[in-house]
Amino acid sequence: MSFRPGVVLTLYGKEMRETLRDRRTIVVMILLPLTLYPLLTVLFASVAAAQRQKETDRPSQVCLSGPHSRALEQALSGPGPGKIALATGSCAEADLRRRSVQAILEVPAGFDDALTSAAPEPARILYDENEDVSRLAMTRVRDRVIAYAQARRSDFLHARGLPGALVSTQPAETRSVTSARENGAALLAKILPILVIFMVVLGAFYPAIDLTAGERERGTLETLLSAPVEPIEVIVGKWLATATIATVTGFLNLGSMALTVGQMLHLAGAEGAAAIVMPWSSVLLSGLAIIPSALFFAALFMAVAALARSYKEAQSLVMPVYLAVSLPATFAAMPGVELQVGTAVVPGAGVALLVKGIIQARLSTGPTVAALVSMLAYAGVALILAARIYTSEEAFAGEGAQGRLGDRLRALLVGPARAHIALRPAPSPAEAMTLFSLVVLLLFFVATPLQQRDLVRGLLLTQWAVLLGATLLFLRVQAIDVRQALGLRRPTLRACGAAVLMGASAWLLLSVLIDVLLARILPMQRLAEDMKRTLMASPRSLWFDLFLIAASPAVCEELLFRGAILSGLRRGLRPWTAALACGALFGIFHLHGLRVLPTALLGIILAWLAMTGRSIVPAMIFHFLNNGAAVVVTRLNADAVLDPHGRVGLAALAIAALAFATGVLLLRPAARALRAAPGPATAAES
Repeated sequence: MSFRPGVVLTLYGKEMRETLRDRRTIVVMILLPLTLYPLLTVLFASVAAAQRQKETDRPSQVCLSGPHSRALEQALSGPGPGKIALATGSCAEADLRRRSVQAILEVPAGFDDALTSAAPEPARILYDENEDVSRLAMTRVRDRVIAYAQARRSDFLHARGLPGALVSTQPAETRSVTSARENGAALLAKILPILVIFMVVLGAFYPAIDLTAGERERGTLETLLSAPVEPIEVIVGKWLATATIATVTGFLNLGSMALTVGQMLHLAGAEGAAAIVMPWSSVLLSGLAIIPSALFFAALFMAVAALARSYKEAQSLVMPVYLAVSLPATFAAMPGVELQVGTAVVPGAGVALLVKGIIQARLSTGPTVAALVSMLAYAGVALILAARIYTSEEAFAGEGAQGRLGDRLRALLVGPARAHIALRPAPSPAEAMTLFSLVVLLLFFVATPLQQRDLVRGLLLTQWAVLLGATLLFLRVQAIDVRQALGLRRPTLRACGAAVLMGASAWLLLSVLIDVLLARILPMQRLAEDMKRTLMASPRSLWFDLFLIAASPAVCEELLFRGAILSGLRRGLRPWTAALACGALFGIFHLHGLRVLPTALLGIILAWLAMTGRSIVPAMIFHFLNNGAAVVVTRLNADAVLDPHGRVGLAALAIAALAFATGVLLLRPAARALRAAPGPATAAES
């Protein structure tokens, strides 16, 4: 048998052409990694930076124990690097373990007088080496004590005409109060939460695909659905099977990992290493988090895989979701991040932080219930979506021919009419997501460097060249009617009036929401101050700032999100689902972890306004007034308007709430008609 290289190359070319014809393969292979990793990098970096800033700004709670002078007390609590707040009353190691204080300074008798002796007795700093805030407190106290001792010794030597040489003995020693079991729990808390999530995700990934897209590809779905069973019964049975496999996989991996780590710690202890004991009871309890996470991931993967027509296509669709919901579990490894109500509702991160809290025995009822309920609620929503998608005929329908590459290039050069290509009224959902991915790439690799060189010019280029230019070019290449896809229609007076009322008031309501609610569960206190410092507080004219910060985003961002992207999403999703998806993309687009939630909320309102107004113009009006009002108030230094506790702030808040509610009421008839729509918008409607 001879080997023919020419035949091999021919077959190679055939397989490559068939693979590259599948646009989903291109998206997963090229666009996904180029888009996902920059977004995740910026998200993690912003959250980590905010967490570090939060810990730096917060004073360390320190207890001063033993006989001490007033001078030492002032040296610890006075101005200087690292804030220290001295606790009142007596304290013991139990207070440190309960985290009522973060460090204890035990001062021996005659400490001040002994500092000038040849061998002074050092003070002792007690801390918890497994707590980042406690280690930070220990460092701050040690630095202050060293500075205090140096000043005392220098004054003593100078008073006697001697050079300011220092005694080499350190004035303070440190000791951690943690036990071997607590050290083991701290070690597991860094690795186990992430591993639990990835174990369960791995167990649910392939069964979810096989029981949905795999069965459809094998041709057994029609036989199953012809039986006297309801679609929800079919999908629940498949869901329970997938969740069971994921749960078993999770428990087996958890047991194997725990036994391996336990044996390694035993061997390390036998060789004289630091004593670390495996907290077996915490490991067993952490296994309880596997069950709700398995239910959630099984339902989510099945809902996504139900969209696919083949096993291969399902893998392409589920993989991005797999990364998007499992990578947030790495938040559990960040210093100082614990289970709170705000973090508990984040898919992936909530259950990982729950495992971390179980291992460290630091759980409160509210966040624990929020984490479990949110995971089960997400699973229920995903399950309902899976049932609808799995038995829907729309899931089997293709997206239609999009034209050959040569035709698209010819349309780009001479125009669709001269190229004899029929224009489509809106992009497909896949094309809308492709446009979003391309814009994110341009934003990260092109626009961000431009803004770092020159903020004002970079922002203008970002809006008018990157966002608007990319949108128009993409629509032309895809032979899509620009006017219809972007919603460039004449709006009704009712919609414009609602946009004016809502846009002029939403900025104040949103700022109060951030200050009063979100700042309590997320480190967002610096968000408004950062915006003022980087953009608003400038020597530029008010009119130029209104063009830069209000008019440019109102035109360019709206044409991208509430125009091209929303029209594409509406072809595959119901109106409210499309609005939620568009808002989520709008929040992610701004590449700031702490701004995702409020910006996404604003994006949902804008999408709803564009759909009810059947035009993009009301969304532009809303966006301009929302940003413009913030610019004007900041320029006028009208901080009293933003204070919800003052008389002026309360009056402004009441007026804003009334105006926003009036705008919502004006759009109620259009909203009813939108909700009464039978399903996703057709191409002509979108």
